[in-house]
Amino acid sequence: EIIKNRDYLLGVMKDIKNIKVYDSKTNFILFRFLKGSADEVFSNLLADKILIKNMSKTTGLENCLRVTIGTKEENNLFIQSLKNSII
Repeated sequence: EIIKNRDYLLGVMKDIKNIKVYDSKTNFILFRFLKGSADEVFSNLLADKILIKNMSKTTGLENCLRVTIGTKEENNLFIQSLKNSII
């Protein structure tokens, strides 16, 4: 189930402009903002009660966030909040 949800989430995220999504074989997805601020989007997600990991203070992962794969419903809430945060 996690693999199916991860593949779905990867596909949806790759269609979002201004982020680079890294392929994953794990239970999380790393993505980088090409425009805008990971810190700002992280704050917006928190305001929507969505907690993911802010990796932007880690050397080599500047402007990156990491999301853990959830249920289909959780993933859809994350995607909606993410889209609202970066548009």
